[in-house]
Amino acid sequence: MTRARSWSVVCSLLSLGCSKAAISHDAAAPSPPPFQMTPVTAAGPRSSGAGARAHDEVATTALAAPAAPARARFAGAGAAPVAVAPSPGGAVAPNADMLKVEARITVEVDKVADALVAARKLVAERGGQLVSDVYSDARHERGAALTIRVAAGETSALLSALGELGRVRSQRVSADDVSREFHDSQIVLRNLELTMARYEELLKKASDVKEMLAIEAELARLRTEIDKVKGGLVFLSDRVARSIIYATLQPKPSSPESVSQDFFPGVRGAFHRDLTAKVGAIGGGVSLRGRAPVGVEALVLSPLTGPQSPLLLVTFGGDVYSSKLGGGERRYLDPFLGLRAGVSYTRGRTEAIVPLGLGLDWLKTEAVVLSSDVRVSAMFASKRGLAFAVTPTLGLNVAF
Repeated sequence: MTRARSWSVVCSLLSLGCSKAAISHDAAAPSPPPFQMTPVTAAGPRSSGAGARAHDEVATTALAAPAAPARARFAGAGAAPVAVAPSPGGAVAPNADMLKVEARITVEVDKVADALVAARKLVAERGGQLVSDVYSDARHERGAALTIRVAAGETSALLSALGELGRVRSQRVSADDVSREFHDSQIVLRNLELTMARYEELLKKASDVKEMLAIEAELARLRTEIDKVKGGLVFLSDRVARSIIYATLQPKPSSPESVSQDFFPGVRGAFHRDLTAKVGAIGGGVSLRGRAPVGVEALVLSPLTGPQSPLLLVTFGGDVYSSKLGGGERRYLDPFLGLRAGVSYTRGRTEAIVPLGLGLDWLKTEAVVLSSDVRVSAMFASKRGLAFAVTPTLGLNVAF
């Protein structure tokens, strides 16, 4: 055997061995249509033109730099999150556990508006992001709802901080393992890239225009599939890195904000003493107040002495609460200042009346308001001129 013939046999054996190794290594990859198949080694994807190279560079750059480093495990407060390092192919390699964390918490608070401001501040301090922020003061739906994205390692600490805004009514934390999904996506990505590399080799050797167009169409489809898989990997990495918290803020049942009724009808008893005429009358009537402390009253009072006619008092006004003494939101012993105006009528005399009262809400819940006050009234616009009266009252209003 001559030297040239021996060299030819050695080259043929080496070529056959490399071809078998490449085909065996990539058996899971989808096979392209039967054009002119030429086995290639699994050295990684190669670009055939400037457009393909630019596409690969953009996709790899976007995948290699996600918005936040992924964590492999949901850790409690103070635990160090496990980072997921990028793989050589541009994707993020999964760790033993890749957990997608989701939490829900419902908190009862005294003031929803104030608690909402505090919750926003807590999210900012923890480096989180408010995805949605909804506040409602509608009649049958009062409260606030927040959707929060925060680093997985801060989830437990943020939940504890939100719970301190009031009373936690419910809390649920769940974690889904997505490591299998991540691993499968990486296999799909690798096979697609190897298949695209084969098509690019075929494109270099293609001589027929029809064949070149068919290969270009397959390359375009493969690039689209690769972009989808890479985007899914980036999404999973971000979902593992940052958990989602759904927080709901509700008013406490004893808080005036929790009252869904708009009207509080009630009854009121009163004693009226005309300081100018030195006569007294006693009786009662009805009252109607709104969710805001504003309403109307109608009282019918009978004189205690003499043949005088009954006295009718109709007034309209409201109560003013001090922010230093409860602001109208205390359940017990909430003081207020009453301001009203109306008319006083008895047979033969009609007067304008302006009562100024000092009162106390003894009990105030979502359904009942028990209050009393003492009113000093100025009466005028009659023939007798300016007159004064004192009227203590006691009333009970029930939500309707």
